[in-house]
Amino acid sequence: MAVRITEIVIDALDPEAMAEFWTRVLVGWSVTDVDRMGHVNNAAYWAAVEQRLPDVGVDPRRPLRARLDYRHPIDHGETVEFAESFEDDDYVFAFVVDSTVRAVGRIEALV
Repeated sequence: MAVRITEIVIDALDPEAMAEFWTRVLVGWSVTDVDRMGHVNNAAYWAAVEQRLPDVGVDPRRPLRARLDYRHPIDHGETVEFAESFEDDDYVFAFVVDSTVRAVGRIEALV
C-alpha cells in the first residue's frame, strides 16, 4: 500500500514502506543552518526542498503553492533523510530522522 503524505498522521514511517514508494536522499546542514537552540532553522528546510525541485522536474519559476508542517525539531548533527514522492501531480516530501518524521510538506502547481 502506498504511503500518501495526506495520510501521514503519525510520527513514524515504516522504512520498508518508504523504500518501496519514496525516493530518499541524505540532507546535509551547515553551521549557519542552525539557530541558537541548536535546531535547524526554517530557511534551511526550504533550501533543501528548493535544491531538489529541478532534479525531480518541478520548475520553481512556475506559480507554486508550498506547505511545510513542522512536527519535531531537527538538531545539528542528526542524520536526516529527505523522502520524496509525487501524489496527484503534487511533489510531496518529508524530513526523516531514524524513521521519525520531523517535517512534512507538499508543493502543488497553481496553473
